Order: sequence, then C-alpha cells, then structure tokens
Amino acid sequence: LERLPIRLRGEIVVVLEPGGLKAGSILGPYGRRVSGDLEERLERLFGYTSRAALWETDILPARIEPYYTEWLDTAMRRSDLLWFGSGKERVGFAFEGDLELFPTDGYDEPPEEESVESESVSALERFFAGAVGKTGFDVILGSVKGTADSLADGLWELAWRGRITNDDYEAVRRGIMNRFRVDKPVEQRGSGRRRAGFGRWKNTRPFAGNWYALDREVHIDRDALEEQEIDRDRIRQLFMRYGIIFRELTANELPALQWGRLFRTLRLMELSGEIFTGYFFRDIPGLQFCSHAAMRALNRPFPEDSVYWMNACDPASLCGIGIEAFKGSLPPRIPSNHLVFHDHSLVLISRRNGSELTFTVPPGHGRLHDYLGLFKTLLSRRFQPLKVVETETINGEPAPDSPYRQALTDFGFVKEYKSLVLRKRY
Repeated sequence: LERLPIRLRGEIVVVLEPGGLKAGSILGPYGRRVSGDLEERLERLFGYTSRAALWETDILPARIEPYYTEWLDTAMRRSDLLWFGSGKERVGFAFEGDLELFPTDGYDEPPEEESVESESVSALERFFAGAVGKTGFDVILGSVKGTADSLADGLWELAWRGRITNDDYEAVRRGIMNRFRVDKPVEQRGSGRRRAGFGRWKNTRPFAGNWYALDREVHIDRDALEEQEIDRDRIRQLFMRYGIIFRELTANELPALQWGRLFRTLRLMELSGEIFTGYFFRDIPGLQFCSHAAMRALNRPFPEDSVYWMNACDPASLCGIGIEAFKGSLPPRIPSNHLVFHDHSLVLISRRNGSELTFTVPPGHGRLHDYLGLFKTLLSRRFQPLKVVETETINGEPAPDSPYRQALTDFGFVKEYKSLVLRKRY
C-alpha cells in the first residue's frame, strides 16, 4: 500500500497483480510490461510544466529506458490523462478531474509581442464556448472565419493559456517539429502522373487528434475550508514528486504550487501530524518539510552502485534554483545541459549536448563507460534524437589532448579535426 498513489480526495483505485502482470497493463514491443512504470512515473510529475519537447527527449527517457512515444499515446487513450498548456510552448499532464489543482493563473495572458491576432483568438473562444465534445481541425476551419495559419496560431495560443487541449499528444509532437505552425502537405508537381515518394506516405492532416475546451471551473466560489483542502491535495502531489519540500524547490512549479501559496497549509499539515519539519539536508536554508514516506526512505539504506542521469531542467534537478551552496558547482538550468550521478555523487556534467564535459572522477575510473551511457540515450531516443555528439573540451582542455580521450574512444568516439565525435550506430 505504501507504493500506491493514495488520493485522499476522489476515488482510490486498487491495483491487482495476478500472476505478476498488473491488471490493465500495456504490453510494449516484444511483450514487455511498461504501462505500470510509465503511469507510476508520470503521476509523480502531474502538475509540473516544462518545455513541450523536453517531456519525450529528456524527462521521460531519464526515468524509463527505453521509452517509446506510443506508450504515452496509449495511456491517454485508455484513461482521463490529458496535457494542458501553461505558457508559450510549455505543457504539463494531469487527470481531467484534477485540473482544479493546477490552475494556470499567471499564464492566462501572453506578452503583447507574442500575442497572435486577437480576431482569430476571439473567434475560437466563441466557437469553443458553444462547442459540444471534441472537434477536428478541418471542422474548425470550416466553422470559424480565418486562414489555416491564423486559426492554427489561435489554437496554440488558447492551448498555452490552458483554455483548450487536444486528445492526441501527436498534435504536440507535430507542433514541436513544425515550430507550432500548420504542417502543410507536400504538393505534387509535374505532369499529374502518379509518382512514388516519401511524401505520399505522410499524413496530410494539419493536426492530429481533436481539440476541446478544458473545464477548469475557475469562477466557482469556494469557502476557506474547501480552498485549504485543495491546497492539501496540491501539497500531497508535491510530496509524491519530491518527498521533501523547501522554498527554492517549488520555484519552478505553477504559481498555485509554490511556497508562498502553500506555506500556511504546510504548517497546518505539520500540526496535524501528516508531515514532518526539520533539517534533513545541509546547505538548504530555511524550513524543510518531509512526508512520512520520504522519512521511511531516508531511514533505509539507499541503493548502491546506481548510475543515472537527468536534464538540467528536470524537476529533480537543483540547477538554477538559487541555493548559494550550489552556485558554481552546477551548470545553468538550460535544456542542453545534463548531469550524471553515481549513487549520490555528481560524476559528469555535460554542457551544450556533450560539447563540453566535466568529470569529477579520475581518467582511470572503472565506471567511465557507464557514465558515458547518457550519450547513447541522447542518440537513440525515439523522439528528436541527436544526430551527433561532438565533444570539444574535457575539463577545460581540448578533447583530443585530454587524459579522458581513451575512455571516450573505447566507448565509440572518434577523433575528427579538433574534437571527439560520437555518431549513432544503426
């Protein structure tokens, strides 16, 4: 029961495991059971918003190896899981019934220079206010005045404001690939004869899936007790994500999940005995709150000899969160930076997708090959894999002259001009 994501509001779902196979699980390629892993990891991240591309390039692949995009599609089809926008090209995930926990206040109105033409946005708002159910782009195009480009911009604008969503995450993938513009089909030129080509296999629909309005019930008047109970659920979600909460850790969350909004409720939950407060980790100023599950984990030995990596923008990353003790030791919080850990120790920092490497272990360390496994994932991931990793410097020295060169060449890097280069092997 300790491993089940218990919700104190809403229904509690009991998961049975007959014969070792979780009921309702999704079988991935070659019969591997993966749905339970994806669902468990994704539920911990509910309400966290990140750049749309990072979810399937870095956040989910760091937690599930290998990760297939089809698993997320299947999870959305077989449950109430949905994605919602929270600022330009930023998305998060939640169940439809939990949207009230994650309001997009503060992201509702975009900066003036990023606003699309208001006429299309207003027309789409009126359309979705009267629409019942889900609607494909072709129907919207035939019902709302405007060009395909202006309506596409308007749809994404409303999505970033958290007003609408699409029932297929493939719409977001296509948007990422096309910079969130209409994906125009390739025109057939020539004499009109049938010609073979890759373009004939491409789906010519400008958007996958169907669009629909999100019902956030933003105008409901709640009393103080109801608001406090909702804040308690937000805090429980944060504890499911982090285990321990402190001010700086919540700075990258939605406004409703940040320290200033939740501090009073945290104190009340402490007084009721639901959580603890104390000094659990050094170098973190101020109060730290800990859940019972996290306290039990802290009192157990941590798994030994584990190697794992994360993107600098991952919710688990402490990059750029404003703690004085970490300044200078962690890279900036940007998507092209990555961290590799061995147990609790930071062993490798990769900047600019491997262009600059910083090792904290000696060149002859026996696990260097495992630490470099990050780049295998970056090159082989299913969505937007890197074409090449080109390392120019290692610990501030030119890569070809570095004492770490042998470890990289043993891994598969080759010397090219002034760098060491790793390419995907098909």
